[in-house]
Amino acid sequence: MIRTLKAFIYENVVARRRVRESAPLEKIAASFTSADVPVALDAILSHAVAKVPYYRRIAEGKNLPAGSKLSLQDFPILTRTDLQSNFDALKSDDSEMRNSRKDSTGGSTGQPVIFLQDSAHRAWVRASEEYLFRNWFGIDRSRDPKIILWGSAVDLHKSKNWIMKKWMLACSNTYLLNAFRMSPEILRGYVAAYNRIRPKLIKGYSVSVYTLCRFVRDYGLKLSPPPVAVYTAADMLSAEMREVIEGELGCRVTDIYGSREVGLAAAQCPLGKYHILNFICHLEILRPDGTPAAPGEEGRIVITTLRNYSMPLIRYEIGDFAVAGEKCTCGLESSSFDSIRGRMFDYFTMPDGNLIEGGYFTKPMFNRPWVEEFQVLQTKVDEIELHLKLRGKVPANEREEIMDQMQKIAGANIRIIWMEVDEIPRSRHGKLFFCRSLVTKSSTSGS
Repeated sequence: MIRTLKAFIYENVVARRRVRESAPLEKIAASFTSADVPVALDAILSHAVAKVPYYRRIAEGKNLPAGSKLSLQDFPILTRTDLQSNFDALKSDDSEMRNSRKDSTGGSTGQPVIFLQDSAHRAWVRASEEYLFRNWFGIDRSRDPKIILWGSAVDLHKSKNWIMKKWMLACSNTYLLNAFRMSPEILRGYVAAYNRIRPKLIKGYSVSVYTLCRFVRDYGLKLSPPPVAVYTAADMLSAEMREVIEGELGCRVTDIYGSREVGLAAAQCPLGKYHILNFICHLEILRPDGTPAAPGEEGRIVITTLRNYSMPLIRYEIGDFAVAGEKCTCGLESSSFDSIRGRMFDYFTMPDGNLIEGGYFTKPMFNRPWVEEFQVLQTKVDEIELHLKLRGKVPANEREEIMDQMQKIAGANIRIIWMEVDEIPRSRHGKLFFCRSLVTKSSTSGS
């Protein structure tokens, strides 16, 4: 009864405008097919050439015959450096009329990237999540209890309207648990909160949900009853993390791919493939030479936003790698890809110039009950630091085993340094990265 009343207040008072904006967009998303993609793509490209100085210059440089249009492939890749250096030129001439506002990335890739998003794009992002909640998970966003493990002071408290946001969360039966600090005491409180709230959905950073579930496993606790859906986002979900989460929650994990610049971009189906949310973005996976990656090939992700007319990002190199795939057999009509392989700064640069995916260095660290948190950090081309926040005494044989495995992965010419620390710093948006390379980041800061 109380939840129904709160939902009524949410839908008709607190978030009335948002609900009215999202409802028709959610219907469009649900009925959107691959045949609609060229229409949406043509609309944003035409707008970009007509209204955005940066793209207008590109079109003028092509010297096309009168009346002809640029194809998507006629547009060059837009890098983070391009976005930073051409902010004003990338704004649409009519951006001030579109209720636009600035936002920025978290800074985990170096200097935070600032961009502009309009109210229509923000409504589409909300509708995208509403579409997933209702059509994929069977969750009523207003009525069903939900737990969100998310963020930091930046996300949770930066808004001038924080009191209103808290009211909106309460009325939508959403319980926000801050993932920025997750000590054993805090985690025990979160376990108690889960068992009291009995959520139908858990949403959170992959690492945050994993940290909670690992704590539950290691301390013999219980999360009950199982939720209907678990939705992870914002950082890499490894196979080891998925196993722990699904084991403790008794529910399949749906991983969502996206970023602050573009919003939600893809969601994982029951068969494990990532389906592109093609009603809000167009996603390409490209080889180093710029041609499309074939199924099974790894390539860089390039995204074109379809709904942000105040600052269209066309063929934006977001900084992630993915593996292209064959058409999925799950029944969803949208295009898909096989897996996400991590960010450029998750790759470690070796002295010979080769790149090793940082995830390989994290594998020896899983299933170590005495480790509370860890991070593998490449500080020099020939030096890797293993930062460990300990929960208990280190078994001598396990330390030797870990160092031996990491040395085999890195090679004999790399120095591995074991460092026991009190805290492992988060990004400004509260993320804990298991692997980071300062070497690769500095060499790809323009990517």
